[in-house]
Amino acid sequence: MNDQTIKADAGKPKVSLVPTQIIYAIAKVREYGNNKYPEGGPDNWKNVEIERYRDAAYRHLLEYIKDPHGYDKESGLPHLYHLACNVAFLCELETFNIKIRKTAEIKRNSAPPSDLSIEDIMKDYWIIQIMQNIKENKGIKPLPHKKKSLKSKINASANPVITRVSSISKKRYNKC
Repeated sequence: MNDQTIKADAGKPKVSLVPTQIIYAIAKVREYGNNKYPEGGPDNWKNVEIERYRDAAYRHLLEYIKDPHGYDKESGLPHLYHLACNVAFLCELETFNIKIRKTAEIKRNSAPPSDLSIEDIMKDYWIIQIMQNIKENKGIKPLPHKKKSLKSKINASANPVITRVSSISKKRYNKC
């Protein structure tokens, strides 16, 4: 019986189709990683650059191809388990990056507010900087006190959100 009035699960992934061994394999690698890198807690893997997971996945894939029954020398776990864990990290991080890119695209295509002041630009810019520094574990830097410093940082930025703010603010900044 597939009565959607009792349990509405139409269109949802049927996770029971996923082989359970991969979940156990990833859990073993995660336990090893949490013991090896306890600082930052169980979600510390989210603070690693995505390229490093790509490289690690590729290294473990090559080792697995070379010896399908081979084990990682450091952890003692199969290379295939490490490969699965790195791919899981990549799936999670790439999904997050897609959401960020879509949000940035929406912001870039939206019309700028007509009453944008230099103070608003500074607040937006520094909120973005603080978020980036936290993501990169650099901490929070103090706000600058000179408008010239802000202008040079905005112009040097390659961030699409900041670039949009920069293009809006150049005219207003020059009027200050």
